[in-house]
Amino acid sequence: MFKKRSLLLPCKRYLVSSLFLARLLGINKFLLFQGILPYGKALKIQSCLLNLWMLEQKRLCATTFRVLEESFADGSVPSDANCLEYFQDLKTLEAEGRYDCVLNQLYLPRNEFLEINHDEYSTPDRSQL
Repeated sequence: MFKKRSLLLPCKRYLVSSLFLARLLGINKFLLFQGILPYGKALKIQSCLLNLWMLEQKRLCATTFRVLEESFADGSVPSDANCLEYFQDLKTLEAEGRYDCVLNQLYLPRNEFLEINHDEYSTPDRSQL
């Protein structure tokens, strides 16, 4: 009846827009340090670019969750208790506006995510206290 949604185009859109916005942030920083842009104007541009990036994250999260819900409904993703609880935890993070955490959880392999965020989640060694 309906064609199953794919995440290929939304992921490519997010990648391209993120690279473009990062480039614009770099240009903004360069113009600020060269004295071409006043500080207030550069700060407004930076906040606008970061808001656009957050909107792209929000759009990708919404699309990903729609595809996951469709996959749960048609049975292509098993819907056991642990999987559904993890899905609800991710939906809670999305409701809090923590789109970067949701995307890291969904798109990075688990071992790479733990390596990247090791310092944030690890407990300090007693010798460091």
